[in-house]
Amino acid sequence: MEWHKLYNSTRWRKYRLIFLAANPLCVDPYKDHGKRPVMATVVDHIRAHRGSYPLFWAPWNHQALCHGCNSKKAVLEEGAFGIRI
Repeated sequence: MEWHKLYNSTRWRKYRLIFLAANPLCVDPYKDHGKRPVMATVVDHIRAHRGSYPLFWAPWNHQALCHGCNSKKAVLEEGAFGIRI
């Protein structure tokens, strides 16, 4: 899909670094980490943008997740890794 290119853009890569520096810990949406803080590695889109440029860039639509939480969210909320089934 054409919008996948957004994730490789210089603008997104810079934004991701700034966002994760300001939000270094996983928000732990599934309460899997207990009291142990886990570093975030992913800027997740809370609401799937499905190619919507404004929704892709909306700061209110971003959250910091660790890789594990991001993968779990993809499976639970989208049915697969970004693919609706």
